[in-house]
Amino acid sequence: MIDFEIPDETKAVRAKVREFVQNECIPAEEKCTADNFESVLAELRGKARGQGLWCPFIPEEYGGMGLRPLANALVQMELGESYLGALALNTQGPDDATMLTLLEHGTDFQKEKFLKPLLDGQKHK
Repeated sequence: MIDFEIPDETKAVRAKVREFVQNECIPAEEKCTADNFESVLAELRGKARGQGLWCPFIPEEYGGMGLRPLANALVQMELGESYLGALALNTQGPDDATMLTLLEHGTDFQKEKFLKPLLDGQKHK
């Protein structure tokens, strides 16, 4: 028999991300403009990192949350409630796919030059 129950730790991560989106991202949308977008995003990203919510699908040894597919999928659903959600946790496309590709197939040079700035949220594709 297949167990379809969501593990408690996964529920906790989902709830934490839901709370972050509701309390931080959605209110930030109201004050976000083209002129202050970068500063609003930087503030959100600082808060996300401070709460341990950074790069959900990236392994912990690279500074991410190290979530498995089910937990990551549930987190992505919560992030979709705000247009700032994925950006705040540095899990937006196409950067997410680029990070995963470099993690899996990048040389040490490519990881240092390209992956590190993406993981740090300093560079966007």
